[in-house]
Amino acid sequence: IAGLPRFFDDPAAPNVGAGTPPIVDMGAYERVPLTVSAPSPASQTVCAGASAGFSVTASGAPTLSYRWRKGGVNLFDGGSISGAATAMLTINPTATGNAGSYDVVVTDGFGQTQASTAASLTVNSTPAPVAGNNGPVCVGQTLQLSASTISGASYSWSGPNSFTSGQQNPSIASATLAASGTYSVSATVAGCVSPVAMTSAVVNTAPSSTITAPSSVCANSGGHGASVPDAGVGATYTWSITNGSITAGAGTRSITFTAGASGSVALNVTVQHGGCSSMGSVNAPIDTMCPASFFTVTPCRVADTRDPIGPYGGPALSTGVERTFVIANQCGIPATARAVSFNVTVTQPGAPGHVILYPGGTPAPSVSTINFRAGQTRANNAIVPLGASGSLAVVSAAPTHFILDVNGYFE
Repeated sequence: IAGLPRFFDDPAAPNVGAGTPPIVDMGAYERVPLTVSAPSPASQTVCAGASAGFSVTASGAPTLSYRWRKGGVNLFDGGSISGAATAMLTINPTATGNAGSYDVVVTDGFGQTQASTAASLTVNSTPAPVAGNNGPVCVGQTLQLSASTISGASYSWSGPNSFTSGQQNPSIASATLAASGTYSVSATVAGCVSPVAMTSAVVNTAPSSTITAPSSVCANSGGHGASVPDAGVGATYTWSITNGSITAGAGTRSITFTAGASGSVALNVTVQHGGCSSMGSVNAPIDTMCPASFFTVTPCRVADTRDPIGPYGGPALSTGVERTFVIANQCGIPATARAVSFNVTVTQPGAPGHVILYPGGTPAPSVSTINFRAGQTRANNAIVPLGASGSLAVVSAAPTHFILDVNGYFE
């Protein structure tokens, strides 16, 4: 409609030509055009968690209203969406589900509508790596950290004791207790940082294997103790001994042992706990000149080869064949006895000869304990040190029966 007077619709007047001069309402009006710009930006790529937004410029008869859409579906404020009914739409924070096509429908005061062109949103997301480590490890060992492989990713680690690394699988050589704790790692792909993954590492102290033992021991003595500090629940203790024997406590942190006749007793132990182990050793010199006290026992027969065959019975002694009798813990002789007082008897010898008594496990001396003629019964007293495990060795120069009684011991 052109020219004067200008005709337009007065919403306050009925369409019958009435109105306020110079208005003539004839049911006709001139509309202001409605225009909507393309969204800005036309396309957008962000990392998940970042903010994204689009805006338009529109003109037309007031009042203008807006409704943003995603994939043709109306959007409303809530969650990460704001400005759904304004000229500027904001999505904060973004998630991969927000990716898609966005446009806006603008409505003017006359009810005219105009949709904008569509803009696209791409949301990139980097998955969190899987973090791990080779713990628990022992102090001094290498702590190895690991992150799962993500194509095209770079990695960023942080952890205890100001640890940082840009490697995928970093390691800490000669780890200390300070390396224990929680380590965090994230992966970055095309500028997008993943959620943080964490792994807890444990560095254990190796258990102590310092042996507490006597500084010296008496020859052929027993009842000695040796121990290491308690390594805790689940710890194992493996002992070994040279020139002696373990009589109690094997497999525990505290043992009892006997000593050999000369030299040194060597004790060794391996302690394991929490995947860590340590080894300790100590030598205890053997004193062959230790003073001893004598203790009497009720006379008691330990061995008689005339009895049935057995450890303390037959057969008779053979020429040049050593026979060993364990005296400790027999007839009241304790395991700690160093030497024993014997009454030695030979009977029914088949030829002249002699018998030698000496500590078990040692070479036979050249001095006899008792001499005899064929068919003769003879007795003699002798004090003889005991050998390993409280044993006594006997060898005869001729076949004979042999009787051994005890009446006391030295300790």
